[in-house]
Amino acid sequence: MRVTADNLLIKPMPWPEQKHGTILLPDNRTGREQLGRGEIIAMGAGAYTQQGVQLPPDMGVGEYVYYLRRSRVPVIVDGWEMDLVPEREILMVLTKDEITKEGETSDG
Repeated sequence: MRVTADNLLIKPMPWPEQKHGTILLPDNRTGREQLGRGEIIAMGAGAYTQQGVQLPPDMGVGEYVYYLRRSRVPVIVDGWEMDLVPEREILMVLTKDEITKEGETSDG
């Protein structure tokens, strides 16, 4: 399998029940349905400009992202449900530490 152009293969992650930190996310169900989060599993080499210059991706495999789910294409890879998402739908790149902190409670 090879992901092409500026597409990313993302393994979705469930939303934590409680969150801690400075990142504010929509609390309502509609907001959560429109916004996805997950780990980049594979990615294409990047998009091309009209002049034929390749633009490398702004993120890498293993990074965690928030993305808009409206343009995703659900796919199954090796039995796992994944999302194929164009790079333009990525809203934010997070570190693993930031993702871990989201699942922590205010108790620590």
